[in-house]
Amino acid sequence: MQGKLGAIKGFLSLLRLKLKLMKHSALSMNFEECVPIEQRLCGVVNRKLSKDVTTMLVTACRKEKTTVQSALCAALMFAAAKIIRSEYEGNLRISCRSYVDLRKRFKPEVNRENLGVLASSITSFHNVDINMPFWDLARDVRQQLEIGLKSEDIFSIIVMTRKIYESLLSRPNEAPVTVSVTNVGRVEITDDYGLFKLEEISFVPAQAVFGGVFTAAVTTFPA
Repeated sequence: MQGKLGAIKGFLSLLRLKLKLMKHSALSMNFEECVPIEQRLCGVVNRKLSKDVTTMLVTACRKEKTTVQSALCAALMFAAAKIIRSEYEGNLRISCRSYVDLRKRFKPEVNRENLGVLASSITSFHNVDINMPFWDLARDVRQQLEIGLKSEDIFSIIVMTRKIYESLLSRPNEAPVTVSVTNVGRVEITDDYGLFKLEEISFVPAQAVFGGVFTAAVTTFPA
């Protein structure tokens, strides 16, 4: 990915993504009000699933031959579709961006102790009918993600990160995708700090630049 060849690959990867976005013309939820980025509020809502519900979700995903990431993407797309549906009829063109941890995909693997943003993303495109089976949509997401993970594009996007953000900042009132899901996975953090005990923890990514994108940031903590 380094040097001139890496730059060319990065440019071609970004071009392919832009062409897909233009071809699919995915819908997005409207802004309540368009304001400058520094004045935006993200409307963060924290929710927590119990251990039993989490176990049921994982079991259901395995039974339906899909993943938790794909199920979360499907859930957000259906939620967005219900809001968008009032303005459109028939199938809705919806896109979902899934974020990918690249640390395990490097050789040698990059240890978690080494700080750095080593994440990429894959955008999947779907025709969503409100009445379609939930698990059919989840499996469609999984199939597209599996294809995306085999492509060099997940590495090329890192090279083009600066260009991507410059593009987003130049069009702050356009939603790049309909929904997005970042699933950090299992987080091992001790809850005992002597005089203090950690009862709950959560996080949220900076979302102001991604105006109009309905996003979920998910973590799994030991019970």
